[in-house]
Amino acid sequence: MLDKSQTLSRDANLENIVISGMATAVPDHCFSQADALARACHFIPKFSSLAGLFKRTGVETRYSCVPLEWYRTSRGWKESNEVYIEESLKLLEKAAGSALDNAGLSPSDISAIVLVTSTGLAIPSLDARLCNRMSFSPTVQRTPIFGLGCAGGATGLARAKQIAGSVQGGNVLLLVVELAGINVHVDPDNPALFVSAALFGDGAAAVVLQNTGTATKGRAGVDALGLPRIAETGEYMWRDTGHVMGWDVEDDGLNVILSSTLPKFTRKELRPAVSEFLSAHDMELSDLDGFVAHPGGPRVLEAIEQALALPATALRHSRSTLNDYGNMSAPTVLFVLQRALEEGVRGRHLMMSFGPAFTVTFAMLYL
Repeated sequence: MLDKSQTLSRDANLENIVISGMATAVPDHCFSQADALARACHFIPKFSSLAGLFKRTGVETRYSCVPLEWYRTSRGWKESNEVYIEESLKLLEKAAGSALDNAGLSPSDISAIVLVTSTGLAIPSLDARLCNRMSFSPTVQRTPIFGLGCAGGATGLARAKQIAGSVQGGNVLLLVVELAGINVHVDPDNPALFVSAALFGDGAAAVVLQNTGTATKGRAGVDALGLPRIAETGEYMWRDTGHVMGWDVEDDGLNVILSSTLPKFTRKELRPAVSEFLSAHDMELSDLDGFVAHPGGPRVLEAIEQALALPATALRHSRSTLNDYGNMSAPTVLFVLQRALEEGVRGRHLMMSFGPAFTVTFAMLYL
């Protein structure tokens, strides 16, 4: 096993994909957990007996693309999906514009776009529609990805990194958006629905990746020194675990699948998967300076800490993001990353997020 200084030097020489700009965006409507509880009980009055759950989620506020009054009327899939398309585009345009500004690039400088979403459908896809709002090149390569769920932020970053290493120009824009609140199937017999109502919010994130070997513009084209760097990425999928997490498509929306065994599963299975990923790249847990973890909920965060024997402060950025925004599914881990960067965190950090199948995605970051 290489010592940390040797490994850092080796990785710095081999990896040349950097994050030159990133931004997040949330809708205008912000509401508290008390508001969210009232919304849930309006649809399913018997959920009032589970009100204590809302107080134990670690969520204080979250954001919604529609006002609370919108939820007081039952909606069909078509109407909800039309809202999803329009509001997602607003968030993506805002996040993409800010991320490009931070990178010192214009839309026409982007060689490829990777779009990740799971909470609505659009054909043409959202990235194609965004090209009608922003001046991306007509030759931009587009890769829309659907169905990754909460793992989408880390998986999207991994896919964008791979493309940035091969596409001409080397400037890739990752777009991630989820509007979990508006497409909820009302099922009074599904306790997972109540859990999701207590956790989920809406949000979007955009990340600009640049290949320092080919970049001629923007921050990476001027001086990449000090920019966050993406190194190894990987995934681990457990077979026959579709019952652990996912969505069923119903006439009026998405019916959440969220097993109560998820924390126990994480405590038992996560460490071997992390160790296998690290070992494949000549690393171990002691080589890491920190973690950027998707905050699926307080019990999942506790399970991660127990599985990896982490100190109480190790996932502080995940918890504070959950407190302020709730679980926004795929974009959330990028909100965690942005918060860590804003607080000046440095060193080798392991990003990880979980999604349907059941899957965990890893990305090694040098901040």
